[in-house]
Amino acid sequence: MTVYDVRMDKRMKNSDIFAEIASALRTYRKKNGLSQRQFGQICGVNPSTIARLERQEANPRLNTVVKVLAAAGMRLVIVSMDDSGFTEN
Repeated sequence: MTVYDVRMDKRMKNSDIFAEIASALRTYRKKNGLSQRQFGQICGVNPSTIARLERQEANPRLNTVVKVLAAAGMRLVIVSMDDSGFTEN
């Protein structure tokens, strides 16, 4: 499994998070020689959803993000934070 460590801080915006996700998905898709249509079929979502995610033009539901990441062998991990940053669970 590939791990993309996106560390959030108080200055980070949702658009920054989606940019990281979009980049990871695009990298996975291209590395595996998949078109957006093929990847959409694997994920069980419309290919236009993949295109919008990659262009960061979508504000996807969390279940869509999780579904697409899972199809790419990735997962979204949420860790708790304290005032000093991330804590290990």
